[in-house]
Amino acid sequence: MSRILVVEDDPDIAPLMHETLSRAGYAVAGAKTVSEARSLLQSGAYDLVLTDWKLPDGSGIMLAREAKARGIETLMITGYALSLPPAAFEGHDCLRKPLTADDLLSAIRRHIGSGQPAIPTETTGTHRG
Repeated sequence: MSRILVVEDDPDIAPLMHETLSRAGYAVAGAKTVSEARSLLQSGAYDLVLTDWKLPDGSGIMLAREAKARGIETLMITGYALSLPPAAFEGHDCLRKPLTADDLLSAIRRHIGSGQPAIPTETTGTHRG
């Protein structure tokens, strides 16, 4: 099961993201600040960090840099995308708020695939017939 760290401080958005991702089969951990997210990154293994751009104690771009340096996929979300220069995202994929659950899940699947484990297929050479 793929693990996602969601870093979102909005009390209306964070629970919706957690619910959407959990229902899609991802294991989800959450943080509301850069410092809380750093602590979780130190103690856990994640496949993707999904972070808001603007957080109470800094910018999600800091977390995205740190996650990428650890080999973790990143995805930024922001309501400020139109007011920021493209270079501000430093090559990290970014979704604009408001976003739909379908947009979120599609972007995550592009980065880490489905939250569901692959179903093993029988690969023996036995033929019954």
